[in-house]
Amino acid sequence: MTRPVHHPRGHLRTLRGEDGYTLLVAVAIASVCLMLGSTVVALAIRSNSASGQDRDRRQAASAAESAVDRVTVQLSALSGTSTSAQWCAAAGLDPVALTTTSTYSAVTTFWRSRADMSSPGLALPCSQAKTDGRYARVVGTGLARTGSGTEQKQVAQAVLELATSSAPLPQPSVFAGALGSTGTYATIGAASEGPALLVGRGGWTCQERGVVTGDVTVSDGQVRLGNYCRVAGTLRAEDGVVLGTQAGADKTVTAGSAPGEAWGPVALPTVTGDAERWRSLGFSQAAVPWTGACQVPTYGALTLPYTQPTIVDMRGRCSGGFTARERAVISVNTDVVLLVEGFRTEQYVTLASNGSHKLWIIDPTEAGSACGSANHMTLGERTAMDEDLQGFLYSPCDLTIGPYVTWRGRIWADQLTWGNRFALLPSDIEVPLPQSSGGVSAVLSRAAIGSSAG
Repeated sequence: MTRPVHHPRGHLRTLRGEDGYTLLVAVAIASVCLMLGSTVVALAIRSNSASGQDRDRRQAASAAESAVDRVTVQLSALSGTSTSAQWCAAAGLDPVALTTTSTYSAVTTFWRSRADMSSPGLALPCSQAKTDGRYARVVGTGLARTGSGTEQKQVAQAVLELATSSAPLPQPSVFAGALGSTGTYATIGAASEGPALLVGRGGWTCQERGVVTGDVTVSDGQVRLGNYCRVAGTLRAEDGVVLGTQAGADKTVTAGSAPGEAWGPVALPTVTGDAERWRSLGFSQAAVPWTGACQVPTYGALTLPYTQPTIVDMRGRCSGGFTARERAVISVNTDVVLLVEGFRTEQYVTLASNGSHKLWIIDPTEAGSACGSANHMTLGERTAMDEDLQGFLYSPCDLTIGPYVTWRGRIWADQLTWGNRFALLPSDIEVPLPQSSGGVSAVLSRAAIGSSAG
């Protein structure tokens, strides 16, 4: 006979309590799982949105850069003789809106661009730029938007230096970036084209009985004509003219700028030392073949051993410059270009020519660069040239001309001084300026300049 099982009343009560506790735990776990799931979904959505916005920003930035590239290419295709109006038209004065092919789906990207003819620090519209403007500011704007996202905007810009030739450079007999002291009884003549003397910055004091047979332009300073100093041409000075006893100009004296003229400092141009450019003019390139290459001794004679037009780069071999000692003679048998780091003659040195030839002595260091002692140039007392020789002497640094020096041709220097009775006899020797093919000569700066979300 089976005995019935008896459950105590207290034990049943305990089981019912555990069932309630289990239910509460299950509900709590479900709630936590639901919250975690919601957080994961929210994070995923936010991450996807941020990823889309970042992708849009990158796409907009790429579009802005494309806008800058577009205008730069257009400007680069222009010739050096293009006018400002042509620059403006090619640059797209009015914003141009175009669509580009998206790199990913559901995104439409727009880009537009504008170029301003202005100085790099300004933002003048093209229509207000000067006709001889040398810079263009190119601004590119890129816009990108997803189907449901916000619009991303990125802006990029570049400042370009334009290789225009709207204003041909004057080619004076003497081009002084700045003038130091000048001696008495100096005479300077003018070639068939260009002024006799051009001073780029600062003033000029013509000492007693100095004579300039040609025009004089002082674009950023004052002129003081000493007693009996004469200018046989037109004298133009930005900051006025002070006349001594019986001093003046045979034609006109202009103080200040005339309407429509651009005045202010004029930088010394950089003269080319590019061997390829000289070769295109019929010159061969040669090494330095003579011994004692960096100087000619006292009473010594050096004949440059070339029979065809030749360019010689002496800078590597003569890093301290080239020197002709007292009463030395340097002769040429053809047209010769000497690229030097510095050039110095002591007193009574003669530059001679076996026939009618030309000699260019050029320090091709870029004008405005830092100058060291090696770059200094000197023409010592009574340095002279044969009447059959024409010379072009160029220093982007400083040149000191002693008393009684005679030079036939042109002299250009950033810092120039001359002594008593210096004589510049003019000639039309060519100035080897770098060739300008037009378009954009340099990208001065390029950067992203802003962003926003619409």
